Amino acid sequence: IPTSAKGKVIRLRFRAVRLRAEVFWNRQLVGYSLEGSTPFEVDITTLARYDIDNLLAVRVTNPGGGTSWMDTFPIRWGEAALPDSRDGGLIWQDVDLLVTPSAFIQNVYVAPLEDLKTVRVTTSVANRGQAQIIRLRYSIIDSSTSNVTAQGSVDQTLKANTQEDLTRQIEIPNAGLWSPESPHLYKLTVHLDAKRDADESETAFGVRYFTEKNGKLFLNGHRVFIRSSINFGYYPYTVIYPTPDLAEKEVQTAKALGLNMLSCHRSSCTPVLLDTADRLGLMIYQEPGGAPRERKPEPESAAEGFERQ
Repeated sequence: IPTSAKGKVIRLRFRAVRLRAEVFWNRQLVGYSLEGSTPFEVDITTLARYDIDNLLAVRVTNPGGGTSWMDTFPIRWGEAALPDSRDGGLIWQDVDLLVTPSAFIQNVYVAPLEDLKTVRVTTSVANRGQAQIIRLRYSIIDSSTSNVTAQGSVDQTLKANTQEDLTRQIEIPNAGLWSPESPHLYKLTVHLDAKRDADESETAFGVRYFTEKNGKLFLNGHRVFIRSSINFGYYPYTVIYPTPDLAEKEVQTAKALGLNMLSCHRSSCTPVLLDTADRLGLMIYQEPGGAPRERKPEPESAAEGFERQ
């Protein structure tokens, strides 16, 4: 880590580690995760060494994941009951080293509204220093033309050592809609301005709204008939996640078969598959599994309650 990073906030972001991850930095336990398919972060600011080697070690525990198609039985791990899922103990998504100012963007979430021209942008902003005033500047760019189609901003005073969700609604004039037949995408850039430094985040999104009315399904206000198949999440070479080439092949094959959706069965869809489906035009149904339909209505133990949550 270069000396220029001194005074910054330094984090490790693990995109996914299956299953239990214990993170050690320079031989100190700094992070822990018990969920094997979603991201988690570890702050190593106070332990970072500059211009010399740092030691990162990750201990991964695999309690014996499922290898069959049966998803009605949980994995027993001591007193805990975990959802049946992919087998393997491994760091199976990217690991990022993030160097940011004391006020930084933690996450950005874009939710299109039913009017199909407005998006609700929720920006999680963290402040690891003293109270300060920040400004978030939003730019929405049409991916097909690279033109800025909408802008906005919001000012906020962040309390010391806190995290806040800031929400802003932005209207996109003459918004192009996303559908499997026409996968129109936009890019949102969020720029954080603070007194001493700045941070920036980008995310892609489509203007689309999926809902149910009287037992019928609608996409963008028009009735849609779902033609779907299970994606079981097993792939050559990597076993449990697709390379970009495999993700592209999978989406193209599904569309060639006349499908307009894939169901990610008993696993979390990987970012590369979600991004490819967005870009090429395929809906995704997220089906995490765990099969509570085969069990009693109420959890039989605190461990099972934790698993269901």
